Amino acid sequence: GYSNVVYGIISNIGDRTAYNITYEITIQGRFNGAIYHSSVGALNEIFPNSAFPIIITDTHGFCPIRVDMNV
Repeated sequence: GYSNVVYGIISNIGDRTAYNITYEITIQGRFNGAIYHSSVGALNEIFPNSAFPIIITDTHGFCPIRVDMNV
C-alpha cells in the first residue's frame, strides 16, 4: 500500500485566546473496516490568529477512508 500522513488544523480566528481545547481525529476505512487510527489530546490555549496541527502518521493502505475531526 501507500504511506500517508493525515492531518487537520485547529485555528483560532477570533480576537481572544481560546482555552481548554480538546480534540480527536479518527481515520476509518478499508472494505472490511480493518483500518482504524485515532489521536486524542488537549491543548491549554491557542492564541488569536494562531493554529495547531493534529497529525496521524504512518497510515498504510489503498482504499476508501473516512476522516473525522472533532474539536
